[in-house]
Amino acid sequence: MVAMPKNEQGLGAVEVMLVGVVTAMIIVVGWLIYNDNHKKPTASTTTALTQSTSLFKIPQLGIEFTVPSSLKDIVYVVNPSRTLSTGQKVQSVTLSTESITKLNVSCSDTGNSPPLGTVSKTTGRYPTNPDATLNNASGGLVKQFPSYYIAWNSPQAACSSIMSVNTKALAQTNLFGPSLKTVRPL
Repeated sequence: MVAMPKNEQGLGAVEVMLVGVVTAMIIVVGWLIYNDNHKKPTASTTTALTQSTSLFKIPQLGIEFTVPSSLKDIVYVVNPSRTLSTGQKVQSVTLSTESITKLNVSCSDTGNSPPLGTVSKTTGRYPTNPDATLNNASGGLVKQFPSYYIAWNSPQAACSSIMSVNTKALAQTNLFGPSLKTVRPL
């Protein structure tokens, strides 16, 4: 056994307790951070997620998609079906919201420039070079399905001469466009 020199006495009880307290604090803080980052969704967070969106269906096009709840008052008008020069059949709807229509009737789903644009379902494949002059452009491709595609024509002009109405309509269009990414068959 090696004897310690008289000026070295090792750790005392106070030092050992301090090391133990610091170690315990590190463990507790680490556990709290881990636990906070790995929480399972509770019923209240799941409810909040489902309340922030609404499922919107257009049976005439055979599609549905998820929209923000702020657009839950979407209205649409089914346009007459048509056949393109390519032989493809097109069915489309023009869209607005009740809240925008209440602000200005010219911003309705039957107006010249519907605030949410036009969604269409066209048989066949989306054209590689859409050409409006040949009357075969249905808008920008949203999703290609095996036997048809869904396209969207965003609004081409302001629906109102009132700036505040157009600002609200533009905000709704900016929410609507990305929601089309969730489109699926009924």
